[in-house]
Amino acid sequence: MDQQIIDYIKKEKDKGFSNEQIKNILIKAGHDIEKINEHISHHENIINNSNENINNDNKKSILNSNNNPFDQPIVIESKKFNLKYTLIAIFIIIILITSITYNFIKENSTKQLIDDGWKLYNNGNYENSKIKFEKVIKKEPDNYKGYGGLGGSYFRLGNFEKAIENFEKVIELNPNNSNASRGLGYSYFFLEDYENAIESFEKGFELNPDDEKILEGLGKSYYEMKDYEKAIEIFEQSSTLNSTIKNNYVTLLNLYIKQNNFQKSFEIINKISEDFGENYETLNYLGYYYLSRFSENNLKFSKNMSLIKNNQNYWNDTKLAKKYFEKSILLNPNYANSYTGLGICYYRTGEFNLSKNNLKKAITIDIENELAYYYLSILYNRLYENKIEGYNKAKEILLQRINQKTKLNHCFIFIELGIVELNLGNIQESKKNLKKALEIESNCLAATELEYKLNQIK
Repeated sequence: MDQQIIDYIKKEKDKGFSNEQIKNILIKAGHDIEKINEHISHHENIINNSNENINNDNKKSILNSNNNPFDQPIVIESKKFNLKYTLIAIFIIIILITSITYNFIKENSTKQLIDDGWKLYNNGNYENSKIKFEKVIKKEPDNYKGYGGLGGSYFRLGNFEKAIENFEKVIELNPNNSNASRGLGYSYFFLEDYENAIESFEKGFELNPDDEKILEGLGKSYYEMKDYEKAIEIFEQSSTLNSTIKNNYVTLLNLYIKQNNFQKSFEIINKISEDFGENYETLNYLGYYYLSRFSENNLKFSKNMSLIKNNQNYWNDTKLAKKYFEKSILLNPNYANSYTGLGICYYRTGEFNLSKNNLKKAITIDIENELAYYYLSILYNRLYENKIEGYNKAKEILLQRINQKTKLNHCFIFIELGIVELNLGNIQESKKNLKKALEIESNCLAATELEYKLNQIK
């Protein structure tokens, strides 16, 4: 019976009833009140002892385990996490600072600036190479390499005056620098100051007699000064040094043709063929060689044109020249000089429409082709049915070339314009053009003879 009461009390307590509520129910059910109080009191003691034991066990567990509130794992993990990533961040910052410092020092060291400048220069970036070399000079005002690079950059940018200024500074700091003398020479050359160019090239040649570009510049300067004998001497020397520069052979070929030295001309053509093969340029040279041997402008025949026309060699050479020009055009249909040569051949053989077509083709390809303008004007000047109309057409053609920005290299354009003006009755204009021809080439015999005739006219 007592056990039933104990079980009931426990059950009702678990449901949440209070001791008073349980006691009233049991009294109403007829149970003894003293027994009821005894059982309720006993149940309370059991519950209290149980809770105290649990609390004591929890305290001991907390004190004896790693879950100490002063040493909890999550707090320790948090500290470890922050320390690790802080160290990593510091390490990365140190690397970045070191890298930036290194690159700054590297980029701004004189040697590096010079190396970077020449790298930009060799890649054709002359504006930025100029900036690098300017930095070199700012850091080291007596660094001749900086001035050399700056001079080269200005030269490539077409500012020859500034190039001269910097090359002269190189020579001041390093008098035995042949590269600076060469750069100075070419700067003067492109300013058409050939006397100073020759002086600079000769100084460079003394310092470095094996520099092919110095010899080339020296030869070209003498050529522009019309000192053809000296130019030949230089180019012959240049050709013995280096057989890979075709332009030097071509210039030498033109010099020999100017002097009517056709034996030497032919030797040069053969040399070009041996070294560079039979290509469209070589064929073109052969064409002009055969045109030149018995040219209308050859002084040996100038006083007797019929002697030229009746000379079988004249016609044979014209035929050979025509063949070489045609072969050259087959290999390169866009080579203006060969169309000009073919036009001259047709002019000689009296095939004037074919001559005009080829000369116009040459001008279409190369708008500055002086020889094509010259022969085209001759066709209009001398062969037009309506003479006045022909003269005016010839004048228009010649002025078209004269009015271009690039200067004329030969006197014959102004000579022909002088003849046209004479045919039109403009004697004073004719004289002006002949004077211009003599300014280009002072020893031009044709201009001198025509000027003399004009002076006889009252």
